[in-house]
This record gives sequence, C-alpha cells and structure tokens, in this order.
Amino acid sequence: MIDPATGEETHKLGGEPGVVEDVSALGDNRHAMVEYVDADDAKPPVHAMWNLETQKAEALPGLDNVTAQRVVNGKLWFASSRGTALQIFEYN
Repeated sequence: MIDPATGEETHKLGGEPGVVEDVSALGDNRHAMVEYVDADDAKPPVHAMWNLETQKAEALPGLDNVTAQRVVNGKLWFASSRGTALQIFEYN
C-alpha cells in the first residue's frame, strides 16, 4: 500500500505469485480484486480478493476460464466464453 500524501510504501499485501495486471476496488471500500499473470504468459491468470482491513489476500478458485472482469455499481462481475456462448456472473 502507498500513502497518497507521501508516495511512500506503508505495507505490502500478500497474494499469489506473479505480476499484478489489474486491481479493481469494490464498492464496500474494504475489498479489492487483483488479477495476477505469469510473467512468461505460460499459465492462466490467477485471481484473489484483498481485504484491505486485515491486509490479507484470499485466492478466488475456479476462475481459470475468465476472460474479463469489471466492477459495476460496486459489485464484481466476471465473463467467460466457451465456443459461441458467453457467460456473465456476479461474484458474491
């Protein structure tokens, strides 16, 4: 985490190995979803939920086929495609 006033690192949030590609803050102001990617692009992305109050991350399993994610009205939505079908679902 970085202090917005000073730009200094205040602490680190744990998480999955890899490069952080996306961080999406949820509307509750306590959680953020993070997407980690393999630097060599050899593995599928891994998703985790950061709890900003406890400063801990929890893996979000079962999202291997996710092709997109966005926060809409404070809630996290995922999309995946299989063949000609598009599946969109809300994370609870």
